[in-house]
Amino acid sequence: MQLDSWEPFTNAVREACPEILIQFGIAAMGLPGRKKIVHLKPDMASIALGSHDFAFVDADLLVEHSRQEIEDQVRLFNDNGVHPEFECFNLGHLWNLEWLLEKDLVKNPVVLTIFFGWPGGFWSPATLKELLHRIEHLPENSVFSVSAAGLSNVALETVSIIQGGHVRVGTEDEPYYTKGVLAEDNAQLVSRMVRISKELGREPATVDETKQILGLN
Repeated sequence: MQLDSWEPFTNAVREACPEILIQFGIAAMGLPGRKKIVHLKPDMASIALGSHDFAFVDADLLVEHSRQEIEDQVRLFNDNGVHPEFECFNLGHLWNLEWLLEKDLVKNPVVLTIFFGWPGGFWSPATLKELLHRIEHLPENSVFSVSAAGLSNVALETVSIIQGGHVRVGTEDEPYYTKGVLAEDNAQLVSRMVRISKELGREPATVDETKQILGLN
């Protein structure tokens, strides 16, 4: 999406769905691009806690994010009232997060998505053992969601719910509904996790409840 299309697209979403929360999924975007769209005031926007290193089927994706750039991204969001959502792919990323916390740059609650199974230098095993290990090392006052690439995604997302966390689902992360069966759309994936969550005794949050959980005004 071209940067000049962000404003009309964002305005159209707000007009059609005035009660929803808007998050810009811009983890791979550098600081110059962020400066051009932060005035749109999304509720949240993503920040990668390290340089992107993906090994996709048809190409590698390498995007460098120095610690100074990550710090500058956080300061930019703070200055514009945008709550950061940190993307954490391994324990080294949590070291970078602690580095930001020591600078007193990150407001509570700390909102993270922890990822598993993505190929390349971002990779970590999509296993229950790895999930619990990552959760154990999260900073205090964390609100975390889990995203897992691969066929163990439902198991890890279910355990996240049991552990008091949340889930990120969608065809970007989970193209298959079951082995060999492509998901029809995002709604199908969301509906499955809603059903599982309710069966585990956790009702999905309303927009107002979500704002409270995430510490949004």
